[in-house]
Amino acid sequence: MQAGWVPALTATFLILAALWLGGAPFDLPDRDTPEIELFGPRGDLDRFPEQFEWRRVEGAEFYDVSVIHVPRPDGAQGTLVFRQRGVTNVLRVSFGEETLPPWGEFRWEVQAYRANRVLAAGLGSFRVVTPPTIPD
Repeated sequence: MQAGWVPALTATFLILAALWLGGAPFDLPDRDTPEIELFGPRGDLDRFPEQFEWRRVEGAEFYDVSVIHVPRPDGAQGTLVFRQRGVTNVLRVSFGEETLPPWGEFRWEVQAYRANRVLAAGLGSFRVVTPPTIPD
């Protein structure tokens, strides 16, 4: 399969979940901004990022940010690295040397909320190409 089905499937799931949980249709973003533009992180990185940033969504009261370590090709299940809520379009994270997330492929998602309903969502990815080193 092509990778293009992942964003479509994610968007469909988010819409169905919001309708089921909210009990009523929610306000979708303008047609010009169907999803949140993610500024970074993206691409190949030498270490796990300390900042996640996206375009602000008009009317959003808060954002939920989730980062998942992507499953390996051998079928191992993905792992939630963190999920955090914030009120701005920038999230800063820090990990101690012993709690650094693993290296490899990651997916991150931002959901913008107003009145506990999803206004918009964005899905991105990045890869940490250097395994973390832990001092002896």
